[in-house]
Amino acid sequence: MANRRHTTSIPRRITQSVILLGFLVLFITTTYRGGTEIHYPINLFFQADPLAALGTALASRSLDPFFWPVVLVLAATLILGRFFCGWFCPMGAVLDTVRPLLRPLDVKRVPSRNLKYYLLFLLLIAAAFSVNLAGLFDPISILIRSCTLAVYPLLSSAAFAVFDQIYYWDIPVITAGSEAVYGVLRDTVLPFQQGFFLLSALSFVLFGLILFAEKIRPRFWCRYLCPLGALLSLFAGVSLLKRKPTGLCPDCQECNDVCETGAFDDDGRFLKGECILTLSCVRSCEKERAVYGIGFPPRTSAPSLTRRHVVTSLIAGAAIPPLLAIHPRRKLKEGLGIDAVIRPPGAREESGFLSRCVKCGECMMVCPTGGLQPDLGRGGLEGIYSPILVPRIGYCEYQCTLCGQVCPTGAIEKLSVGEKLETVIGMAYIDTSRCLPYAHGINCMVCEEHCPTADKAIKFNEPIGETSTDGSQLRKPYVINELCVGCGICENKCPVGGKGAIIVTSEKAKY
Repeated sequence: MANRRHTTSIPRRITQSVILLGFLVLFITTTYRGGTEIHYPINLFFQADPLAALGTALASRSLDPFFWPVVLVLAATLILGRFFCGWFCPMGAVLDTVRPLLRPLDVKRVPSRNLKYYLLFLLLIAAAFSVNLAGLFDPISILIRSCTLAVYPLLSSAAFAVFDQIYYWDIPVITAGSEAVYGVLRDTVLPFQQGFFLLSALSFVLFGLILFAEKIRPRFWCRYLCPLGALLSLFAGVSLLKRKPTGLCPDCQECNDVCETGAFDDDGRFLKGECILTLSCVRSCEKERAVYGIGFPPRTSAPSLTRRHVVTSLIAGAAIPPLLAIHPRRKLKEGLGIDAVIRPPGAREESGFLSRCVKCGECMMVCPTGGLQPDLGRGGLEGIYSPILVPRIGYCEYQCTLCGQVCPTGAIEKLSVGEKLETVIGMAYIDTSRCLPYAHGINCMVCEEHCPTADKAIKFNEPIGETSTDGSQLRKPYVINELCVGCGICENKCPVGGKGAIIVTSEKAKY
């Protein structure tokens, strides 16, 4: 018994630890640290994500070779079953790490485990009509997005506050030691600058709910809600790896009690698609009846999906595209209004961009100025959590191409520096009712000074005899449309409080 416990538990724990550590290393590597190139496989987990691959393929109507590792994952699933969820999923590793810290709740009523299948069908049908919402529910996207927008900024803010307080106390021994510790953390873990993101509170709450649900049932997310788990479960249902016996023993219910995902139906039959290969049943079986192997008879119970619920989920998925099409935002996006969003440089045209974007937040993580922020409906409901440039928060660095380098699906294409310099993402215009020279007769050259284009896109009119408040000739700025690339630095640096006196919109036409 001790030997069975050792051989089935230790390897999985080691694997999960390596996976979680690897995820954290790749995540922190994505943080901007002053470089211009990223040389690490930071998208490794996305490359092996079947849900992200399938959703993107259906919505974009193309197969991206980037996702070739998915073939290996699915092939392995056909042999080993739903091993990815139990051994290699970083979200699963986080849930298994957090669970021992939580006191279980005595909750009798829980959702149907079939809910995740219905959600999967809804997402895939919507994707087939070019609306890619898979990233909103994909566990890898959720984990990266939550860490990017909420967890990592929160931890870095706390770290900065602690070191600031230590320096304020100015106790020589403590200060000297903290400087050494801060130097190590600064070079390895802490971000180049503190991150500030819209929707950070919402992201924190949603991620917290996923963790809190572990108090209700182990692997609550994986059991009832995860569409990636549902997709892998469909493949695992016909896998070669079998369990014996194919149900609960009449004289023992221990397997059902220790199984993290409750992979047995109400009649005690084994649900192979629900098993994530934790092998808890093997470790706990005192009579050593529970074993896994290749070639045992495939007498297992399939998901008890009802035709009515399946049809309902398919209809709901098919209804999403026309519902989004009649939303007023769609009309705004077709016009030239200033409410339209500014996408990152290299972003595909709007429909192509949204069909590929999985809302992971990696482009926001790597943005050196923090200008890329998650959208909350400004670009339409289908664009929730997709990246938009908010110049008042941060501008698009003129020679930066990092967002295209980290995008896992090609929603933002990788640009060379030369291509980036010629990429137009928007256009600036001056609000003369707020601009200091126009509205108040005060000379101001901030927008012109910061304009990064080789030939300034912002210049000044020749003096026409007007005098500024300091007695000098009044000079009024104007924008040269043909030269403006819409980087937003002028709006970001504008000294006028609140809304800037120079505003960048998504309009790209040249007049």
